[in-house]
Amino acid sequence: APAGRPGAPDRPPATGRGSSRPQSASGTPPGGVSGATLVRVRQPLVRPTTMLTGVVIILVLLLAPYVRPWAVQRAQIVEGREQVQELQREVEELTAERRRWEDPAYVRAQARERLHFVMPGETGYVVLDDTPDARTDRGSTVALPGTAQKPGSGPWYARVWSSVQIAGDPTTEQARSAPPAVTR
Repeated sequence: APAGRPGAPDRPPATGRGSSRPQSASGTPPGGVSGATLVRVRQPLVRPTTMLTGVVIILVLLLAPYVRPWAVQRAQIVEGREQVQELQREVEELTAERRRWEDPAYVRAQARERLHFVMPGETGYVVLDDTPDARTDRGSTVALPGTAQKPGSGPWYARVWSSVQIAGDPTTEQARSAPPAVTR
């Protein structure tokens, strides 16, 4: 009788794939006299786990080169949508400004403010004192010779004239940094 656990019923030795004990092809126990090869029995989860791991590794290796470009493209799409929204806001602002410029009253007001135009029969005044307390309204100032004036302030014709004066003055920083003129 085969040696088993005490009190366990005697069973015939199991053969085939599902056996938990290694057996030889002829049914003799290992270490027997028979020269038959031994059949190795694996645990039931080793093979499926190994196959699943292999499939996952192959999938990762196949998909890895496509993940980074996909992420970059997604970021570009989000950035593009933000730019489109910004441009749409800008278009709306420009459309509103264009509508304002179609109004003749707005054009007149801008000509008065920016270019100091006056209507026929009106008299235009330019305040020459550039101290803030001397101004009573939003009038422009023109700098007197020898007084300091902020760049970009004053009417357009005063800025043009000061630019001409600076360009013709050889003592300015621009004239000193320019290369000397070559004469032939």
